[in-house]
Amino acid sequence: MLYSSKLFLVILSAAIFLLADSLSANWGKNGSVLSLVLMCIVGSVGYFLFGLLNQKVQLGVAGGLVNVILVVGTVIVGWMYFGESLMLRQYVGLVLAGAAILLLS
Repeated sequence: MLYSSKLFLVILSAAIFLLADSLSANWGKNGSVLSLVLMCIVGSVGYFLFGLLNQKVQLGVAGGLVNVILVVGTVIVGWMYFGESLMLRQYVGLVLAGAAILLLS
């Protein structure tokens, strides 16, 4: 049960940071003030959850997991929402990031 709560906090924290990152990108592309305001609120919640996660696991593990998941999620959002294309080396990077997630967990 303890392990599942840590995993839940990792995934939730990464998802919140990914949402904040996506809102930031939307604000940068479209200039939407609503995206900027929501990004500030959502980002604050993400840091709160990361603080809770840091109480349960070591900072290096928590930061590594959240940041690797965030990078992979950002690339996927860029590809699916913003229509960006990926090069071969970016696909290789995603595979390596996935391996890093498995090794850290």
